[in-house]
Amino acid sequence: MNRGRSSRRRDVCLALKVGLLTATLFSMWAAIAYVTDAHKNTTDAWMLVYVLLAYYFAGICGGLLVGVLLPLTRTTPGAMLVGSLVAIMLFLSMQMTQKGPIWLWDGRTWWQTALLAVVFGVVLGPAIASNARRS
Repeated sequence: MNRGRSSRRRDVCLALKVGLLTATLFSMWAAIAYVTDAHKNTTDAWMLVYVLLAYYFAGICGGLLVGVLLPLTRTTPGAMLVGSLVAIMLFLSMQMTQKGPIWLWDGRTWWQTALLAVVFGVVLGPAIASNARRS
């Protein structure tokens, strides 16, 4: 029984590390885009901080979701569901950095976020399922 708990804890830790790595890569991309841009006023600097926080929030939440829901990824439909949930976290954070708080979004923004999350979840879900079956 303890072996199952330690395996579960290891899965959550590994998924969290992958989420943090993903957040770091997105943050590096955002920082490079900011540095190479000509905008240098205070508002843009705070926007960069907001973007970086949003990416790390999405990475941590997405990693925890994958770690906790990893048993669902043993089947392809379960993996697609988990992939879609993680993609929702990613695209919500990306849309919030571009469109502002979610209560200010219009219907089009919501549909874009949902569509992107489902498409990426369905595409990446089988890859998650494949990795889960190997372990």
